[in-house]
Amino acid sequence: MPRYPFDAATVAETVVQPPLADLAERAGRRVRRRRAAVSVTALGVAMFMTLTAVPLVRTWWNLPSHSPAAGAGPLVASAVLARKTVVTVRYNQCAVQFSITRNSGDTWSSYRGPVRWRTCGTPTTTSYELLGPDLYVAVVQGVRYLTRDAGENWEKQAEKIADVAVLPLGAIPRGDQAGQFVDPVTGAIYRIGPPLPLLGFWSIRRAPDGVLWGWAPHGAPEAVHPTAQAAVVRSDDGGRSWLPTARLPVLDNNPILVPASGREAYLLGSRAGRSLLYRTDDGGQSWTSNDAPWADVVVGTVTYGGYLLLCEWRTEDRDFVLWRSNDGGRTFQQGEAISVSGTPDFGELDGLLWVAGEGRTATSVDGNWTVARPRQG
Repeated sequence: MPRYPFDAATVAETVVQPPLADLAERAGRRVRRRRAAVSVTALGVAMFMTLTAVPLVRTWWNLPSHSPAAGAGPLVASAVLARKTVVTVRYNQCAVQFSITRNSGDTWSSYRGPVRWRTCGTPTTTSYELLGPDLYVAVVQGVRYLTRDAGENWEKQAEKIADVAVLPLGAIPRGDQAGQFVDPVTGAIYRIGPPLPLLGFWSIRRAPDGVLWGWAPHGAPEAVHPTAQAAVVRSDDGGRSWLPTARLPVLDNNPILVPASGREAYLLGSRAGRSLLYRTDDGGQSWTSNDAPWADVVVGTVTYGGYLLLCEWRTEDRDFVLWRSNDGGRTFQQGEAISVSGTPDFGELDGLLWVAGEGRTATSVDGNWTVARPRQG
C-alpha cells in the first residue's frame, strides 16, 4: 500500500482545525466551556510499550441542559484519573479548585486552586484540563495556570503547541483535540497534522505498541451530512507517513475506534439502523463485521486481560450498560448497568472505563462497576 508523506508546514497552511468534539451528538445537550483530558500517570507511560491494553487518554465533556444564574452555587464535576484516583472540580467565573482522592474516596484532599475562591457568577470563560493525576491546567478570566502536584503549587503558563513531524516517545493523545498530543509529565503539547486525505475532522489514537491509528468522520459540524464514508489510516513511524486501510462502508454516525495494537483494532458504528462492529487483525488490510447487540456505544477499551470492554449509554433510562467480549468482538455478554444522575460524563484510560454524574463516579475493568465514595462538601 502507498505511504503518504507528512509535511507539517503544508498541513498548517491548508488544514482548518476542526471544532472540539462535543458529546451533544450523543446526549443532545449544549457544551459548556469546560474540558477535561484524562491520562495516566508516569508509571502508565513507563508501561506504555509493554501492555496490550488500548489507549491511555480521552477528552470528556460535561453537557448541562442549562447554565446556572449569576450568584448560583459553583458547578461541580468529577473524573477518574486512574483506577482508584478521582478528582472533583468546583468552579465558577472567578475560580477553579480541585480535590483529589487516591483511594476511591476514603480520603480526599482539600480544595486547591490557582486563585482565591470567592462567590461569583456563571462560568462563561472558566475552563480546566486534566492531563494526568497530578498535572492540571486551569484558565481563569483569561489567565492560564498549570500545576504539576495536584494543585498545591501553580505557575502562569501560556499554552504553547510545538509542531512536529514525529511524536516524542511517551506523548499521549490530547483527548479529542485533533492531531494534538501531550507529555503527561511536563505538560508540553505537540501537534501533528491529520492523516491524508486532509478532511479536517480526524481523530488520532495511539495503541500501546506505539502505532498511531486515525479515523474519520469525527466532530464534523452540522453542515456536514452525518452519513459519511468511514475511513481508517495507520502510522507505524510516529506520524511521518500514513497507510490507508481497506475500504469501509458508509456509516450512519460518527464511528468509534478502539485500537488494541498495531495489527488489531475495532470500529463501532451503525448502518441502516443496525449496530455493527468491524474488526481487523492484519493492520487494516481487511475488515470483518458482525451485528452488535447495543444501540449506542459511547466509549470502549481493551482490558489488561485482553477483553474488549464497551459502554452503552441508554438516554431514556439514563443507564450506562457494559458489554464484554472474550472472542475478539464476535460475541458479547451484557455486564452491569449503572444509573447516573445529573449530566453524565464518561471516558476510558489504560484498560479502564469510567462514568460520572453529580460527583458520583464508577469504574470497570471487567464488566462490573465499582463505585467510588463521592466527596462530601
